[in-house]
Amino acid sequence: MSPFRLVPHTADVGLRISGKTWEEFYLSGALGLLSLCGAGGVPAKGKGCKRSITLRAATPEELLVDWLNELNYLLSAKRLLPVSIGFEKAGPSEVDARLGVKRGARLEREVKSASYHHLKVRRERGALRATVILDV
Repeated sequence: MSPFRLVPHTADVGLRISGKTWEEFYLSGALGLLSLCGAGGVPAKGKGCKRSITLRAATPEELLVDWLNELNYLLSAKRLLPVSIGFEKAGPSEVDARLGVKRGARLEREVKSASYHHLKVRRERGALRATVILDV
């Protein structure tokens, strides 16, 4: 079973993500964003530039939006494709990730941003779950 699923939405695209741990949850969001953009499949070990993303937020919802928007910035503005993602820390109020990236990301679809529209991070049946609406 895939850790993410695209869901229909009237004007944008919904991304339903899940993970048993915070690391899996944030990775699921990254995989969903990459898939939506047509930028690739599962990040794997690979050579490339190293990037760090360190984020803090008051709520898990704010942190998820910040995480997805930071990844989207790397993809769309910097044209950097994540080829590996590892977490030093991941929780409801902080993410400290190390990425291996390659230059020249080619996107089939551009995402403007992640939104807070009806966003709620919850624990359900042993997994963290959320549906985030992406403005495309």
